[in-house]
Amino acid sequence: MNLSNTHLLDFGITGDDENVVHGYTMGFDGTDYHGSQAWAAGGIVSTVHDLSVFMHALVNGELFQDYSTFELMSNPVSGGHYGLGLFITQTPRGIAYGHSGAIFGYNTRLEYFSYYQAIIVSLMNFNGYDFMVTNWYDDYCYSVIDEIKRARGK
Repeated sequence: MNLSNTHLLDFGITGDDENVVHGYTMGFDGTDYHGSQAWAAGGIVSTVHDLSVFMHALVNGELFQDYSTFELMSNPVSGGHYGLGLFITQTPRGIAYGHSGAIFGYNTRLEYFSYYQAIIVSLMNFNGYDFMVTNWYDDYCYSVIDEIKRARGK
């Protein structure tokens, strides 16, 4: 698996770097709050393509020697909605497996809808009004799933 545009952000990269997208939150540019301070909880840099490749490999058992590892990740712990690293969400369009996150100026969401075999990735350079981001994402995401459903005749 080649994730050539995915890496852990380091302190040598600043908002002045032409490859860094500025992130805005609550009226200020959050780019200089360096995501590497949060390590993997905000410091991973990637692209829509790389995240799609990663999720495809994950759900198809290509990342582990034993598929039971993915089964552990995708089954809620103690009846909750979180497995080992994945949220399991019952949506109006079926079960979605994924993860989301936000850090000053950035908001990311990656989900796999198993029934449709569809991966939806959203990378935003805005956060701070989470209800607005969530509502926008849900409206967008569900309309994409509806289009996939229509195209596949499901």
